[in-house]
Amino acid sequence: MSKIINLKDKLGNILYSKDILEQGDDYIKFADGRLVCEMFWDLTINKSDWVKWGTEYVYHYYPNAVFPQRFKEKPKISITSTGDVGGLVSRVAYTNAVITYMPIMRPDISPDGSKFQFCIITFGRWK
Repeated sequence: MSKIINLKDKLGNILYSKDILEQGDDYIKFADGRLVCEMFWDLTINKSDWVKWGTEYVYHYYPNAVFPQRFKEKPKISITSTGDVGGLVSRVAYTNAVITYMPIMRPDISPDGSKFQFCIITFGRWK
């Protein structure tokens, strides 16, 4: 199936392809085997949830977030964080189907009830 489609993604960028095989609200499958998925979620972290780790603080987050479509093998992943306060996501544990562990690090403890927003984009192959 070959068609020409212009998609405006949630990040405001223009994505153009004449070889989109299948798409949903949170994924695009290309005829050549490429797969792009996106996930968004909000997380509230309280002061007592942070653990001292060396000179940093870490919140051990186990989202068990399932990708909208399964990848053939472990995909590349990109995570951005916004919200009330910033946080660095480091050494994410994931498979071709799910994100199992996502530690969030900060140089200090965030205020009680701090809200984080995450955008996860994964790139890989479905065939």
